[in-house]
Amino acid sequence: MYHIFFYISASKILLTKKKTMAYKHTNERGTTYYLHKQDVTLKSTGNVQTIYFFAKEELTVSKKGNPVTCLDALPDGKMVKENSRTGLPFVKKK
Repeated sequence: MYHIFFYISASKILLTKKKTMAYKHTNERGTTYYLHKQDVTLKSTGNVQTIYFFAKEELTVSKKGNPVTCLDALPDGKMVKENSRTGLPFVKKK
């Protein structure tokens, strides 16, 4: 029985994936936000466009049920700005 328990425990350890650190930004008020990206299809043209956004938690699915990717680095050519009134961070071109 001991060997079976050890085997099950070892298999659980091997099956767990290493979690990467997500890109996070702490605003002036001290709230931490995590960077995400999502590919959306524009209604007017049908083109696929990538949007970047911040959320207070690390998400895998949007509120509408679409897949969301949590990024571990800021994309090239982008920078983070904060809304001075609300403190919400957003991604902007350099």
